[in-house]
Amino acid sequence: MYNILDYGAVGDGVTKNTAVIQRAIDECGAAGGGRVIVPAGRFLSGTLYLRDYVELHLESSNSVLIASPDFDDYNPPDVFPQNAAWPHEEMNGGHFIMAVETVGNSITGFGTIDGSGHSFFTGELEFCPLEEYCFWPDGFSIIADKKRMRPGQMVYFYECRDVRIQDVVMCNTPFWTLLVHGCENVQIRGIRIQNERTALNSDGIDIDCCTNVTVSDCIIETGDDAIAIRGDNEMLKHDRACEYITISNCVIASYGANAIRVGVGSGTIRNVLINNMIFKDSVCGMHFQSKYWTRAAVKGTEITNVQVQNVRGTNIKIPFFINSGFDADDRIRDILFDNYCCDTEHTAAFIGNNFTKPDNIRFNNVQLNVTGQAPAWAHHEVDCSQYGTHMHSLDCVVYFANVKDVELNNFRINYIKRGDGWKHDMIIHPTADVKINNN
Repeated sequence: MYNILDYGAVGDGVTKNTAVIQRAIDECGAAGGGRVIVPAGRFLSGTLYLRDYVELHLESSNSVLIASPDFDDYNPPDVFPQNAAWPHEEMNGGHFIMAVETVGNSITGFGTIDGSGHSFFTGELEFCPLEEYCFWPDGFSIIADKKRMRPGQMVYFYECRDVRIQDVVMCNTPFWTLLVHGCENVQIRGIRIQNERTALNSDGIDIDCCTNVTVSDCIIETGDDAIAIRGDNEMLKHDRACEYITISNCVIASYGANAIRVGVGSGTIRNVLINNMIFKDSVCGMHFQSKYWTRAAVKGTEITNVQVQNVRGTNIKIPFFINSGFDADDRIRDILFDNYCCDTEHTAAFIGNNFTKPDNIRFNNVQLNVTGQAPAWAHHEVDCSQYGTHMHSLDCVVYFANVKDVELNNFRINYIKRGDGWKHDMIIHPTADVKINNN
């Protein structure tokens, strides 16, 4: 046991404890591992580096680790070769808690990790200029310092093995909350993530190119994707598939984006099970997309063998959205939805492009509860040659174009609010191969 108070930590919320907490972690790691205890108090710190077999334990609900609001207290972007700033997202490459190529790390306890995100925003909001754009309906926060930007992923595990994160609260992140990238054998259980609803890029949990991951019993409320399953090999030392992922028994909300996103990067996502979930207060329930960026270096992510079952979505604008993306030539295939009941206010869509068509998609026992009137600007002319990230609402509840071997079994549309804007239940474009059974 290594109590940070024994190393001189002061829990007044003002004193910077970076050096003393890091010394406790280093000595624990050097001794072969153990538990570093954060007792009751508010402990301010800059970047902390976990070591092999170290468990960072926030002892009680009054134990709080607070990220410094000062840029100088964070790691430089070149802290290790694969780390980088992302100017296009106004992120400077700093992190609060980081583990790089370690083994046997844990973050546990009932305390809180606070990212001090409010320190890096102006407090003002920006709104999308497009009337059709339904993401971030409440607006999104503006970065205060355009030159130094903001720290990146608050808790970051890079190419680690045997990771356990349990019971802690994570809040107020300046960017993504928790990223596991290129990791093996990861257990995330019982954590709570609470971020501002207008915090742009405030993803809850990002699982990127990892193998053997379980996420269960979590509550996530955030401004961007609540959970993202990614295939971005660009920053890894070794290419990896994102595979053997289970997500279950969670309640999640993305006030500005997707409850769960599957896609992004230039890799492979496969063998994923999502089960027993509540989606609430989100723009989109499930979003599959192969290619998120227009950059030529990003070829897209192949997404295969994903099963989504036993989901209830309330106050959701788009129940699901499956699209290939910008010039993507990687396939989305072998997708199963089973027992999926979700509210909807905008169009659910399945859209490929001229390069590839999503195929072998099965929807069994699905009910869409139409809770809003289609917007006055809704239409059904869509260019299916290449389709990007975001879906404008159409005048139909479900739309299919450039897809192959889609089958609907016991698929129901329930109009709680009919509205004059809805002209069609479904539109099936001539480029779509859709079979409708028992509906």
